[in-house]
Amino acid sequence: MENKSQIKSKQRVQERGEVFTNEREVKAMCDLVKDETERIESRFLEPACGDGNFLAEIVARKLAVVNKRYGKSETDWEKYSVLAMSSIYGVDIMPDNAAECRERLFKIWEKAYKRKCKTILSEDCKNAVRFILSRNVLCGDALTMLDSDGNPIVFSEWSLIGSNMKRRDYTLANLLETQSYYDLPLFEDVEDIKVPKPVKEFDLIHARSKYIAHHDFNATFGKISLDDVFNKFIEFVNLFNDLLIGGELKMLYTINESKFNKLKANCENGISDLLNGNTYHFFEKIGGII
Repeated sequence: MENKSQIKSKQRVQERGEVFTNEREVKAMCDLVKDETERIESRFLEPACGDGNFLAEIVARKLAVVNKRYGKSETDWEKYSVLAMSSIYGVDIMPDNAAECRERLFKIWEKAYKRKCKTILSEDCKNAVRFILSRNVLCGDALTMLDSDGNPIVFSEWSLIGSNMKRRDYTLANLLETQSYYDLPLFEDVEDIKVPKPVKEFDLIHARSKYIAHHDFNATFGKISLDDVFNKFIEFVNLFNDLLIGGELKMLYTINESKFNKLKANCENGISDLLNGNTYHFFEKIGGII
């Protein structure tokens, strides 16, 4: 972990009490749970993650284990490194911290990925890891258990089943309420124990799949690939070509300014949603025009 300042500004220290933990202390505290930091699938939640000092150290340790166990197989390294990234969770009340934490963790993984998987490098896999981090590292208040929009904090649980990933979404409040469930001894009577219930559950999907970043869309409409998106753009182009070539040029000029601005806004918002992995709204806004 790189040496860096423990504060961003005196104002943030005064207003938020924001002081980042020093590298030496981070390593010492992680050593207290050394065995867990070296379990690839062991989940960690940092409720005041800042820009990721603790999580970056844990990711580095997990990837070191992936290197040791699966370094001879690019396919296995890729799969288990994605699993390692899916086990990292963080919350921070400051939006810039949450964004910097996600990017920092991604860069650590991406650097290792490029070094270990030179022949199978995949933008789909990179997008999948980015999406996982967008679900796992959130801006919110761990004390109120609300996100920056005032909604309950919802985390995604990722479980590797063979080469497939299973996603379940849980509210943080529900996970903490049922925490005792995870501390039960084997074969304990669970009659009076609350079991956490997901607020949403998703179908199995391949761990390196391009579909991971479009999982919300898949849950309702079935799988969609980048080829499907490209085909929609082709339809869009053909539509305008038909209008121009088919003697209906007047139709374009009779669109009033209000309709034109609405069409432009839909295109811009739809493309923005697409880049953020929200293909449902993309097709609602753009596909509905076609």
